[in-house]
Amino acid sequence: MGLFDDIAERRILAAQDAGEFDRLPGHGRPLVITEDFSMPIEVRMAQRRLQRIQADDRFTLAAQLLARRRHRAALGVAQNPSSLSRSSTSDCEDTASSRPSTT
Repeated sequence: MGLFDDIAERRILAAQDAGEFDRLPGHGRPLVITEDFSMPIEVRMAQRRLQRIQADDRFTLAAQLLARRRHRAALGVAQNPSSLSRSSTSDCEDTASSRPSTT
């Protein structure tokens, strides 16, 4: 160990003896470590970025699916307005009125 490691270790031991770690949030519970610290930092950063991109993609796909369903429901209401209840009709009409006109 180097000089800085020795200094850090002494300060940690002194803080433990003084009880400075006893009142921390989560005291007594195990740590949840999700990263593999044996991998280089560049690889871990790339993995985190990929996970964020995948989460963004799932959100985008869900939003697109919802938009398609609203569009189909709005088309169904335009063809047969009595087929839906009043509350769902107003929801679909909001979507239908926000669509650009094709005429």
